[in-house]
Amino acid sequence: MDLVILDFVREHFQSGAADAAARVVSFLGGAVIWLIIAGVLCFFKDYRVWGIALASAVLLSAMLSEFALKPFIMRERPFITHGFPLIVKAPYGSSFPSSHTAQSFAGAVTLFGARRLWGGYAVIFAAGVGLSRIYLMVHYPSDVLAGAVLGAAVGIAAVFAVKRGVKL
Repeated sequence: MDLVILDFVREHFQSGAADAAARVVSFLGGAVIWLIIAGVLCFFKDYRVWGIALASAVLLSAMLSEFALKPFIMRERPFITHGFPLIVKAPYGSSFPSSHTAQSFAGAVTLFGARRLWGGYAVIFAAGVGLSRIYLMVHYPSDVLAGAVLGAAVGIAAVFAVKRGVKL
């Protein structure tokens, strides 16, 4: 099913504008933007705990995906296995799960806990990050789905910790 979806994306959605949008969204979906948002939240007394929770969730999801799951699973990326042409620099490491997607969903779900409106927009952005990783042929759809589930779970844990008054 992964390959069917990748072929469908390649055949029906590729364009110059989509290439540019996917590059930008994928770039913004890494940990840096989420850590900047966390830092901004920390400047406001009412949101300081949410900033700490956001940074913690993003960093934990990155560690779990990059250092626990990817080295264990070692799935080759689709552009390597199937020879898809790349329009971005080839990422390092293995494919499963998508760390960009995990970080984005961890950040988005945590923001949703802080403010539903912010979180709603962030979840849409996180979904866009996942779709961009598929579009760029650097992840299989199942990599993105696993990253979304991992990130959402970490984000839910961060929200739970804040709501329960756990010191982060």
